[in-house]
Amino acid sequence: MDRFRYVLLPTLVVACQNQPGTTSATSGIDTTTATDTTTATTSDSGSTGETTIDTPTTGGPGSMSIGSESQGSATMATSETTTEGPTTNDPTETTTDATTGETTAVDPSNGPDSTDTGEPGECNPGDTQDCYSGPPDTLGVGLCAAGQQTCGPDETWGPCGGEVLPTAESCETEGDEDCDGVDSCGSDGAQAWSLVAGGDKNDEGVHVAYDGAGNLVLAAWSAGPIDLGGGPLAPKGGSDVLLAKFSPTGQHLWSKRFGDANLQDVRQVVVGPTGELVLTGEFNGSIDFGGGPLSNGENTEDTYLVKLTGDGEHVWSKSFSSAPGSVTPGGVDVDASGNVLLGGRFIGPLDLGGGEMNAAGLSDAFVGKFTSSGDHVWSLRFGDGMQQYVTALAADATGNLYVAGPFQGVINPGNGQLASAGAEDVFLARFDAGGNATWAKRFGNGASQIPRGLAIDGGGRVTLVGEMSGSADFGGGPLMTAQAFGFAAQFESNGSHRWSKLLGQAGGALPLDVATDGAGNVLVTGNFTNMCDFGGGPLISDGGSDAFLLKLAPSGDHVWSKHFGDDADQGGLGVAGSAAGDVAFSGRFQGGINLGDGPKTSKGGWDLFVAAFEP
Repeated sequence: MDRFRYVLLPTLVVACQNQPGTTSATSGIDTTTATDTTTATTSDSGSTGETTIDTPTTGGPGSMSIGSESQGSATMATSETTTEGPTTNDPTETTTDATTGETTAVDPSNGPDSTDTGEPGECNPGDTQDCYSGPPDTLGVGLCAAGQQTCGPDETWGPCGGEVLPTAESCETEGDEDCDGVDSCGSDGAQAWSLVAGGDKNDEGVHVAYDGAGNLVLAAWSAGPIDLGGGPLAPKGGSDVLLAKFSPTGQHLWSKRFGDANLQDVRQVVVGPTGELVLTGEFNGSIDFGGGPLSNGENTEDTYLVKLTGDGEHVWSKSFSSAPGSVTPGGVDVDASGNVLLGGRFIGPLDLGGGEMNAAGLSDAFVGKFTSSGDHVWSLRFGDGMQQYVTALAADATGNLYVAGPFQGVINPGNGQLASAGAEDVFLARFDAGGNATWAKRFGNGASQIPRGLAIDGGGRVTLVGEMSGSADFGGGPLMTAQAFGFAAQFESNGSHRWSKLLGQAGGALPLDVATDGAGNVLVTGNFTNMCDFGGGPLISDGGSDAFLLKLAPSGDHVWSKHFGDDADQGGLGVAGSAAGDVAFSGRFQGGINLGDGPKTSKGGWDLFVAAFEP
């Protein structure tokens, strides 16, 4: 098994010593679209597409006046009296014109948009008052500020102008934008807590995920004894799957180990809408997650798919074989309804529960959907005689599924063919809840372009990271590099380009995972050698490869970046963002690493790490 890259494509070697040159190679984008539908269809496109179906699925605030002030002659004065009335619409403030002696009642909970405004006589023409239509407890907090409204000739208050209301934290504007008293974009990502663990054999922290309460789940593997904070977990032989959960402050909550004397691995863990955990990986031999052994007797790599409670208790588990070939998972997610989505690659026959699918060549991409109880909903494959993979996928809030991977030859995700321009090109496709492709795109030229991670923020925007050489145009103009280089690109839910960039201005970086936080900030981890600059100044490797952690604003602008390592090798493998803006990442290291709380030394081979940071 490839324990670091999890992709059997030719590996690109990243060197960050010089500014990449440019090439005149032509880039390309092919886009196919189709009308969204709610019912999947069964199809067989020969060498390019095949679908099996079991059960298709279908899947203005008022203003608040703050006070009043008359701006007439110099003899005018302002007087305020606060009273309590029997109903919420009774006036609680008055303004008195010192010249005329006329008193006007003002309800401080209402303004120009409330139900009892717009009546003549509520104010004197020319009077002004502060107004605010946001939640009262946000007024004067962070960037939020009152505006002003003016009484018009008809003796009614005009619109509230100049007020600053709460907005989602974007990190594009300095300050506390959501006015909750905390500027989640104002820090530099100070370290909150960290853990390193391992023994004299190899261990890796592969992936992390936050639940709704801010607890962090770690998926890892280990070949020897290890303690993740709850006491030693004894090895079962070969390598085993590890799963652990930590509180927001890093306190160990529980940890478990799964495996036998053979090799078991983990690819990804995700948290569902009710706090459930879903994980996938590959295994030889036998592995028991609590529901009985899943067995692989063919000496090939099989894939497991497992659902556990938030406390790590078994709900259901299943495995998929493609003997005499193999099945490798590329990504997993849970949609808002609790359905489980799985993607990857396979060689040979594969049955996810809807009937056997057969790979057309070296390897085909596959995607499958399962109910929250694990029942098959639909599955599909696409590929030809060349290599095609799913390396990442994610579901949005409305049940659409976004799938990415590298491909050679020709693929048909279900709405038309995409043809690779040479080595590996990037494909990105969206499927509706019924498994129908609604659009698909390809990016790349004759060189190699490989996507590694995909994430969707709360606004439905899709961020893709990976590595490339040659040229690729994601919609904002060609990105060109003569050497292997990391990239990041973001799209709207309809596939239109938002922004794209090479990662590491003065060098290069190899991004391996991407996530978003509750404000839509983009979080990336991976590794680099020599020197890289993500926009916050040069990061200088201490030797070998260093792990990096990068935060970008929703606009793609640099917020902060960090690196970790010594003269040996270190790498980030998984990254996660919480709803509150906290950031966590996991990975592996040799030699030493300082995650912000002092240097730690590997006990032998690769050791794993996990660390959390403030926004």
